[in-house]
Amino acid sequence: MHVSVSTSNPLFHKTRLCSEERVQDVEAPFYSAINVEKKKHASLEDYSERNSFFPQLSLAIGRFISLGYISQLNHYELVNAISMVVPTMVSFALCYGNPSRNNKFSAAVSLATLIHLPFSFAYHWYMAVPHFEENWALLYHRLDSAFIHAVSSLYAYGISQNIYYALLTVPFNLFPIILLWRSESRDPNTKLMTVSVALYLLPYVLWERALLSFLLVSFSFWITLRIWEKRIFGLYYHSMMHVMMGIPQALIVLSTLDLIPRPFFRWGHSFFGVHAD
Repeated sequence: MHVSVSTSNPLFHKTRLCSEERVQDVEAPFYSAINVEKKKHASLEDYSERNSFFPQLSLAIGRFISLGYISQLNHYELVNAISMVVPTMVSFALCYGNPSRNNKFSAAVSLATLIHLPFSFAYHWYMAVPHFEENWALLYHRLDSAFIHAVSSLYAYGISQNIYYALLTVPFNLFPIILLWRSESRDPNTKLMTVSVALYLLPYVLWERALLSFLLVSFSFWITLRIWEKRIFGLYYHSMMHVMMGIPQALIVLSTLDLIPRPFFRWGHSFFGVHAD
């Protein structure tokens, strides 16, 4: 059913002009950007006329899809958000490519990065929005960092292949989360993150006797941290750090799939006893 509204009515024009004037007062940057791109893209006024039955809604949609809005987004933070999918994609690609070797430990370390993904993505996506509110930014940062520590116990389970050791790491990962909610800073505490990572890498040398895996994963983590600290790759240093995180993630998954050679004999199934089934 086609519904048409006459634009010859003076009251219609007056209402539309008043509406657009109010929007222009608030959203002046949007209109400015659209005027610059007028030859390439339809203006909001044209968009509104083509959808004149709902002038307010069409203006809102027009503002959202306009280059004026997109140009105000922090593109570096958008790349940061999107790049966070790399470790998750690497994990599931390796598991999918080795179906006969899949086990609950490879599933655990793959699930860990999947759990953290939405919180990190949400934080960077929110930081890309112009005129973000600091209290919301702080909340998203806390959730992002908190789940780094939370999933560390899941990594500990996958690498150690022992549920008791994983439970032992929980208090050590809970303490940094408590500190996060007491802090008003959005600066990441790399020292506490290093402790969480060290705890889930320890089983490689304590009883798994996977020295090669330990060295490879540790070195790749160190390289990734240096990229972040030294801001290598310029303004894209943070997104490149996310991409590089795919390397230690891949190595961890490969170790749980038993695809990394063990140059030494294992001391036993577990420092705590037999592995959890």
